[in-house]
Amino acid sequence: MSQTGPGCPVKDLVYLNPSESEIGRAIALRCRRDQLYGNRFQERKGDMRHLGELAEICLVRHIESLGLEVEHLDEDTAAGKPDLLIEGYPVGVKAVKRKGPILSHYSMQITKAHAHEPVDSFFFCSYEYPLNRLWLVGGISRLRFMREAVFVGEGEAVHSAYRIRPGHSIYNINVMQLIPPRAFLCGFGRARCA
Repeated sequence: MSQTGPGCPVKDLVYLNPSESEIGRAIALRCRRDQLYGNRFQERKGDMRHLGELAEICLVRHIESLGLEVEHLDEDTAAGKPDLLIEGYPVGVKAVKRKGPILSHYSMQITKAHAHEPVDSFFFCSYEYPLNRLWLVGGISRLRFMREAVFVGEGEAVHSAYRIRPGHSIYNINVMQLIPPRAFLCGFGRARCA
């Protein structure tokens, strides 16, 4: 784990290197969820459909290292429900994959379908896949996210290299609008955060 990791100009980010066992657990969990609930997106070469599960698993490890109580709602949680309970508060974990570290002009997003999940907050992660590095980017309350995020509809461009696919819309927010990982997570248990 590192603060302001290598090649990352955004202050106060944390990165974790997922273990082989965590990756295996994430793949198994994704397979289980696909069997229970299906998956509306086709798998393509290089697809990492287990990335969300991997982010949840690694985030739990990090939260526990801070001395906070966390419950991973993994086995019985379908999309649209909280991923974690941190000190009893429901949190949705969102993850993307990128070829490099987080830059200050990058954004994070949630799908329109997840905008009204029954969570208090969202926590965002970015997986730097060539290096097996999971960046903990930060968190934000769901209400603040909905006030500050920009809606981008299907077919619209987020930027020159990212156009929203058909049947899909997102809410997009700049990473600099998020509360850094440690400050956000310790906000759940100020008295106990290591």
